[in-house]
Amino acid sequence: MNTLTDLREQVKDTLTAEGIKAVDYVQENIIPPVCVVVPANPYITLPEGNSFATNYSVGLHVLIIGGRGTNKTAATQIDSMIVNVIDALDDDWDITEVSAPQEMTLKGTSYMGAVVTLETNTDVRKEVE
Repeated sequence: MNTLTDLREQVKDTLTAEGIKAVDYVQENIIPPVCVVVPANPYITLPEGNSFATNYSVGLHVLIIGGRGTNKTAATQIDSMIVNVIDALDDDWDITEVSAPQEMTLKGTSYMGAVVTLETNTDVRKEVE
């Protein structure tokens, strides 16, 4: 694997260890409630003030996909999932933004959810063997 894949997997593993159902890619069949870890846009940026850096800022989104139910049930569930994701990831990641609960479409299906944006600085270059 490579650094980028490893980072997505680390986020998924951390969430899973905290009892949060999570995957590190958009699966063919999404079964909510679930957190889906995907690249942010931009995915990789140069940290501010560094023109020749070895570490880059890598951005990821945790798509929080709520289960089916009434609007009130979905809103309560998504709020709870947001807090749980923040609690699980706050020590190891910079949480830069959390969206308001909103409708989102994945694989042609609409869900209620929210997006937690994460950043970390790391060396993404290929390791020399």
